[in-house]
Order: sequence, then C-alpha cells, then structure tokens
Amino acid sequence: MKNKMKKILLSRSTGLILIVFIAMLSLIGVNIPQVSDSSPSFINGWKESHQLLAPIISQLHFDRMFSSEIFIAVVFLLFLAMSFSVWNLFTSARKKIAKQNLRFSEKSFKNYFSFISQDDNSVKNVLDTLAGRGYSLKNLSQGKYLFRKYGFSQWGGFILHLGMLIIVAAALYTFLFEKRGFIQILERDTFFGNSEEFLSTENGIFASPFVPNFNITLEKLTPDYYPGGNLKFVESSILVSNQAGTRTPGLLSINNPYKFGGVNIYQSTSFGYTVCLLLNKNGKDIPTYFSLEHADKLGNPFTGISDFPTTDYIFKMEFSPDINGSSFSLNQPSLRLIVEEKGITQFNGTIKPGESIQLGDQKLTFVDIRHWSGLILTENQSVIFIFLGFGLIVLGLISIYVFPMREIYFAVEKNENTLRLSLGGKAVREPQQFEEEFRSYIESIYLKESFTNVQSELVEI
Repeated sequence: MKNKMKKILLSRSTGLILIVFIAMLSLIGVNIPQVSDSSPSFINGWKESHQLLAPIISQLHFDRMFSSEIFIAVVFLLFLAMSFSVWNLFTSARKKIAKQNLRFSEKSFKNYFSFISQDDNSVKNVLDTLAGRGYSLKNLSQGKYLFRKYGFSQWGGFILHLGMLIIVAAALYTFLFEKRGFIQILERDTFFGNSEEFLSTENGIFASPFVPNFNITLEKLTPDYYPGGNLKFVESSILVSNQAGTRTPGLLSINNPYKFGGVNIYQSTSFGYTVCLLLNKNGKDIPTYFSLEHADKLGNPFTGISDFPTTDYIFKMEFSPDINGSSFSLNQPSLRLIVEEKGITQFNGTIKPGESIQLGDQKLTFVDIRHWSGLILTENQSVIFIFLGFGLIVLGLISIYVFPMREIYFAVEKNENTLRLSLGGKAVREPQQFEEEFRSYIESIYLKESFTNVQSELVEI
C-alpha cells in the first residue's frame, strides 16, 4: 500500500491533474467576485444578477475561493506530490554523482572510439586534451577515468523542482495564515486599523484576527479614463499614521501597492462617488452617506439601493457626475432618486447638490459629494519565499538547458607493448551538438598520436 501510494504521488499524471485542477479553481476565483476584493454593494449587485448561481457559489465558498477547504486540500496534495518528487530527484542525483566502478562498452554509447597506440604518453595526451576542453576528472581507478563538463547541471532537475516546491509551500502557507480585508474609505475620512472596520475579511484557517494597528486617511482619489470611457488607471493618495503618531504620505494604484508595517495596501477596482443626504426629522438632522459603485461605461449612472437609518424609507439612486453623460468628472452632477416607504412611492425625480425636497413633513437635502476608494489590506510573510522559489526555478532551467552535462568515459588496457584506448561519450541534452564536440576531441587526439584504429573487437572493461 505504501509503495502504491508513493507510485501515485510520483506519477507525472498526478502532478499534471492537480495543477490543472488548481488552474480551474483559480480561474473560477478570478471570474467570480471575491468578498475581500470588492465592495459589498458590488457583491450584492452581482448576486442580484445571478440569483440562481449565487447560493451555490456561497455554499461552495467559491466567493472565498483561495481560503476554501477544497482549494487548500488540492494545493496540499500537490505539495505532497512535489515533496516526494523533489526527494526522489535528490537521491537519484546523489547516487549518479557517487557512482563508482564504471563499466562500459561500444554498445553503451552512440559516440564511441577505440584505438591502439604504441606511445606511452598517449594517455597523458588524452587527459590533457579533455582538460583543455573544460572537462574535469571526477573518478579515477585502475585504468578507468570519468570526465564531466557542467557536472553541476546534474542537480538542475532537483533545483528546478525544489523551486516549484517552495512556491507551492509558500502558497499553502498563504492560504492557511494570510490575513486579508477590504475597506471602503471616503476622501478626508480615516480608517483606524480595527478589525471591526473591515467591510469584509478573508483570513486563512489558522490566521488570527486582522488588526493592522495603524491609521489610513484617504486624501484624494484620482481616476483617469480613456476617451471612450474605459478606466485607464486609478490612484489613491493616502496618509498613514502609526501608533507613535508619525504620519507618512503614500501613493498606491492597481499595479503599485503601498507597504507599511508588514501590511500591503492594494488599490482595488472598486471605487466611486459617495452622496451625502441630510434628512431633517422632527427638527433633528440625520446625515447618511451612500457609496455608489463607479459605472463601467461612460454615460451610465452610478447606481445603488439602500434603506435610510431610523426610517422606513428605501432609496433607489442613479447618480450622474455629468448630466450630459460626457464625463465621469463632477461637471453637472445630478441624482435621480426614488424614495419608497412601505411600498408606496414618496418621491420620484432628480435633485442637484444643494437642493432639497419634501418627504411629508420632513426635508431631505443633497449636501455633499465625495469620492470613495476600495482598499485591500493583506498581511502575508511568504512573499520572500515565492521570490526565492522563482530564483531557483530560473537557476534550474539555466543549468539544464544552457549548461547540459556532458560525460566522457576513458579506459586504458595494456597489451604487451601496446595500449588500447577506448572513449565513450554521452549527453542528456543536445546529443547532436555533443556528437560534433566529441568528434572534434578525437580529431585533436589524432593530431598528437600515431595509432591504429580498431574496428573489429569490442572493448569492455
């Protein structure tokens, strides 16, 4: 049973199946909005438009794909399979390098040469020729020699797979211990670093609660668009304060995160405008902020639906930064508003900043517009190991493909007053190139020796 399990884990098909399965799950995670990467309004809107699929996705935790049990289980199986593979490659390389008591014949080599020489210096000439071509003597016994060139590439496969294993191990550590949270912050507002302030979190199975312990103030959000209205880039200007009160300015964009105190702060693609509505109820002002997700196309409004605190009102909103639909900037902002109370429409119309409407004996005023930005905070200590793994992969590929190992076996047999010299060579990769090299080595020996080429008798040491 143990050997059967080992055989399954060492099987190339097992590794390929697991990699394909992980790729499929990752593709699902990329195409399904993840709760820690998007605003709640965007997630709710997506669920509204996928009412049949959304419950299944939530049940399978596909909206938290990279911390789901199924994803972690598959990555763990890949980690086991690769661990066995790396150990197998290590022991195999070590045995090959430590191999003694060489035996070889003409049948063992495509590149083989044997001749008889009467010159006692012929052995030295062969050794000097190979040494001059970059070969080093790795094994020496009675009349037997082994020469290697680029012998370090013998470990290339092991180094390559070790790098892959380190990356998988780092990914597994991330999925088990990473802390990840999403915040939605208005311009001029501050996130105070408490775990309760996250709108959504996605922590690894063994991760403790995420408490960044520093403040983030959003000073300005700057989105930029192509002429057709597609998003070009979005940048947040922030001010970060530690517990000692030191304030540090920073900039972050989608491809340029900001790191502070071991926490990476990423700019998400969730952002938009926040409208502030002030309801005067019984002489008391009740301000409420509604954050609306940015539109995907120029001319489309920023939409949202929400209740109003302390009332039975339901607000359905369509905000246009430019009433003409020609810009995402605040040129001529307007708010299309439908107010319902217990299923009855109380207001249906358009208001602009500074304007007020009556809702019975209450007054509702459109008082402010601000940008909001969605920021993703992560705490993960495995990034350095991922870079280390990629470095080992590159080193392994270079050693395998740029410096493929060559081996030349050289045997000497004394017969009365003559010497029989036999050379056999092999290369794991680029055999045609090695054959040309091997022939050039023999030609170099030809120029130094007076010999008789032996064609009939096979030599076996």
